[in-house]
Amino acid sequence: MKVQEFCQNQYDAPPPTKRRLYGVEVEVEQAGEHPSRQWLTAHKWRVTEDGSLRNNGLEFVSSPVTLRTAMHSYEALCEKAREFGYVANARTGIHVHADMRDLEVTQVAGVVAAYAAFEPLFFDLVGREREENIYCVPWYRAPEEGELIATLVTGDYARLRDACKYSALYLMPLRKFGTIEFRAAPTWVDPEPMRRWMQAINRCIRWGMTQTPQSVLEACNTDPNTLVKQVFGRVFDHIEDPESLMDGVDSLGTVATMLPCTYKVGGWELLAANGESKAFGYHKRPRNRREAGVIMDDVDLMRVRELLDEND
Repeated sequence: MKVQEFCQNQYDAPPPTKRRLYGVEVEVEQAGEHPSRQWLTAHKWRVTEDGSLRNNGLEFVSSPVTLRTAMHSYEALCEKAREFGYVANARTGIHVHADMRDLEVTQVAGVVAAYAAFEPLFFDLVGREREENIYCVPWYRAPEEGELIATLVTGDYARLRDACKYSALYLMPLRKFGTIEFRAAPTWVDPEPMRRWMQAINRCIRWGMTQTPQSVLEACNTDPNTLVKQVFGRVFDHIEDPESLMDGVDSLGTVATMLPCTYKVGGWELLAANGESKAFGYHKRPRNRREAGVIMDDVDLMRVRELLDEND
């Protein structure tokens, strides 16, 4: 199923095209004034208030636009930010919504797995201090976020409401708007770091949509340093050893939470967390063989048979 078939509110976004659409949200403080309505419209922005900001804080929200247009709009906003003396601090940030409406949910799973694998590199790009920011918690510090991918692939879209709003990659907008939200970046008043950030996101999506969580793991376990070059080009050239950053926080462990589990009990094969599963619910991935045995002992085979029959 494609994301556009279940997302609830697609704003006034144009239909998905071959060029991926992005929506950019830029938070600033000490914004006592802002550009004219005519200027905002011409550069694809609108202005809203944000309750998490202080000192005349404002949020500039772009229309859904292509990558190139997003950068042109951001460059223009940077000029105005310097002109009006806007302030960026730990409370402010840039949130990038990437349109996923044209993708199958299995492709979204690949995109998210790719992000989770390379997330330490993303945080190196935006500044290591962002790891400690409560508004963009890394997935490698909250790997349970990855478990939502399992329920997404099986069609339990309502579970997306359990996503943490203040995680570095927020999944709830997928259900609401058909987007995923990258939240790790601070507010920059220089367009160059923003350009690299958008390139990293775009390249991650382009590669991830051709993958699965399993293939991401396999690729990263083979030669991650070469893979980073292939996927991102020169975006992460400043990182000498990407593999060490990924290993240092076990970002691949987060990807592992997205893999399907297969349990075999009494001749019945129970598939959880993949596209073939039936509606008998989900089993949390066992941490070891002993825990797996306990889970197996608790399975109600009669109930499993009933539910399988209902869904035939």
